[in-house]
Order: sequence, then C-alpha cells, then structure tokens
Amino acid sequence: GSEMCIRDSYYFDARYPVQIRGKVDFGSEGILVERFPDPKESREERDGIEYNVLTFRTLLSAVKPGVIDIPPAKIDSQIQMPGALPPGFDDPVFRQLMGGQTPFTQSKDVAVKTAPLHLEILPLPKEGRPSSFAGAVGQFDLDAVVQNPRPVPGDPVTLTIKIGGKGNFNGMGAPVLTGTEGWRSYPPTDKFDSSGSSDGFAYTGVKSFDFTLIAQEARQSSPGSEFSYFDPSTAKYVTLSTKPLPVDASPGVPTNTAFSSASVTSSASKAQANAAATASGKDVAAVKE
Repeated sequence: GSEMCIRDSYYFDARYPVQIRGKVDFGSEGILVERFPDPKESREERDGIEYNVLTFRTLLSAVKPGVIDIPPAKIDSQIQMPGALPPGFDDPVFRQLMGGQTPFTQSKDVAVKTAPLHLEILPLPKEGRPSSFAGAVGQFDLDAVVQNPRPVPGDPVTLTIKIGGKGNFNGMGAPVLTGTEGWRSYPPTDKFDSSGSSDGFAYTGVKSFDFTLIAQEARQSSPGSEFSYFDPSTAKYVTLSTKPLPVDASPGVPTNTAFSSASVTSSASKAQANAAATASGKDVAAVKE
C-alpha cells in the first residue's frame, strides 16, 4: 500500500553527444510502477569530468508483503565516440592542427544501468487497525464542506470530504460517514488534484470525495465523517474525523430531474469498481530498503 519515490540518474560524459533510445526499462513482479515522466536534465562534475545527467522519477508500490529484488533500471542510448583516423589523416601534423582531437566519430550503442534494489515489504499490523481503515498509508489531514447547505426540499445535498497530504492516494478508500440518521446516502465520486505538488506525482495532493445525501426527514446538520490511515513514520494507525456541518434540508419532490435513480445507480457502480480496484492493496505495508 505504501508508495516510495524512485529516482534513476544516468550520467553521460559531456564531451560526447548522446541520443536516448526508447524509455526506461524498470520493473519486477510484485510491484507497480507509474509511468516515467520526461527526465530532468542537469550537469554535474565528478572526479574532474563533466557529466550530463538525466534524472527520471516515478512512484513504486508493492502488491504484497515479502522480499522483492528489483533488477537494474536500464535505458538504451547511442553515443558519438571518437573514431579511428582513416588512412592519410594519421600523421602528427594533422593531429597537431586538430589540437589532438579527431573530427571523425562513430556511433556506439550503450545500455546504461543502475544498481539493483533489494526491498523488504512489511505487512500492515492487524493490532489496533480501525474499522474505518481502507488502505491509506502516509500522512494526511481531513476537511469537509457542504456545497449547498440550503437545498430546495427533496433536492440532494453534496457533502465533500477532502483528504490532503502525501501517501498512496491511488490505493485510498473513501472515508466513512457518521451520524447518517435521517439521511439517505450514496457511494461517493472522487477526484484527485496534484496541482500544488512540486513533483507532479499522485503522491502529494488532495483527494476529494463527493457524497450525495437526500434528507428523509428535516435535518439541521449533515453527517460527520471518519478516516483512518497508517503512518509508516510512526508505525501507528491514525483516525481523523469531521463534525456535522449546519444545513437546512427536508424531504420532498426533487426539482432536479437529472438526479434520477439511473444517475444514482451509475454513481454507485463507479464507487464499487473503485473499491474493487483498491481492495487488493489493503494488506500491503510500508517499503523498507
């Protein structure tokens, strides 16, 4: 369930032009790897030699506990290397005119590899696991807002629960509603926003869950919510909650004809599909190098 950021850096001698062929070859059984975005280019000096550096970053998560050995990440490249001088150009005068450098080059295909990785994937502890835990691993905060606190009688109320922080948003289940007496609720839709993240990954950001609620009786407050996650830095479960929010809702005939049983069924089907997709990752824990 926990995700870790993988950084692959490839060093190329800055004296020789390089062309990258294809994509990074990285992966192994038992892990899920997000698509590598375009690399960050930089220059670095090591032992008096200037290198052009290509750095690729992505997220890795394990699908089950145990030991995983990941082969080296590989990228194919073509490097223009100094070539041999043809006959007639190998005399000392020509070499001196060229400053000791040869104008002739030859292409060389080179596969550049990183070191392999050895990981130990720990299972999430069963002791102290809250009933509201749905696979979230990381560090998060919780907030709630009612989009339309004074709906027309019979119209739905939208309660948005926002979970922000860093962790495995892809494997995160929805928070649990509390105090739902007098409300009919439907499985939520969700969306993820990583626009405030500097890394561009689905590791840092805000995930919003929109719950559709219909009052079955006059209600002056919305349901609350509860969300639990496992914090790998402390190896403990954390439970967060939001309080009921003020509303003025009552039953009646809905004015929004678009809100029909068909739309509710579609929303529920999507939520069930999301739940099925995340269920397999609930027993996977933090990655330990």
